[in-house]
Amino acid sequence: MNPHKLLSSWLWLIAGLSLIWSCNSDEIYAERQNISGDFWPYGQSIDFDFEVKDTVPLYDLRLNVTYDQSNYHFENLYCKVKTSFPDGTLIEDLISFEMQTPSALENTVCRGNSCTLPIFLQENIAFNQVGKYKLSFEQFGRVDSLGGVEALALSVVRK
Repeated sequence: MNPHKLLSSWLWLIAGLSLIWSCNSDEIYAERQNISGDFWPYGQSIDFDFEVKDTVPLYDLRLNVTYDQSNYHFENLYCKVKTSFPDGTLIEDLISFEMQTPSALENTVCRGNSCTLPIFLQENIAFNQVGKYKLSFEQFGRVDSLGGVEALALSVVRK
C-alpha cells in the first residue's frame, strides 16, 4: 500500500475517533469561578447556571474547591448553598465541606501552595424538571472575609 495513503487513512481514523470521543462526553456542564482579591466576603455569591435537557439519566454534581494552603486556616469550609429549580422552587442548605480530614487530604492535589479538593456534592441524582438550574454558594464561616479560597468549579456529569 502507498505510504501516503496509509498515513492519510490513519489521520482520518484518528480525526474520526477524536470527534466521536469529544461528542460523547458525559459532562453536561463545567465552569470555574475565581474569587477576586485575597478574600471571599460574607454575602458574595458564587453562581453556577446550567441547563438540564434530559430527566431520564442520573447525574453527579462535583465541586472542586481551590485554595491557598498557606492562607486557609480552617478545618472546614462552611457554605450556604441555594438551588434554584426551573419551576422557581428555591432550596437553601448549610453545608460543611471537610478540608483537613485524612480522606480529604488524600484526594487533594497541590501545586505549590495552591491545592484543589474534589468534592461530590451529590451522586446519582435525578433531575425531575427540564430547564435551567442555578447553584449559588456563599461562604458562611466565622469571619466576614474568608482568606485562602481561590476558586470554586462545578461540573454536572451524566452517569
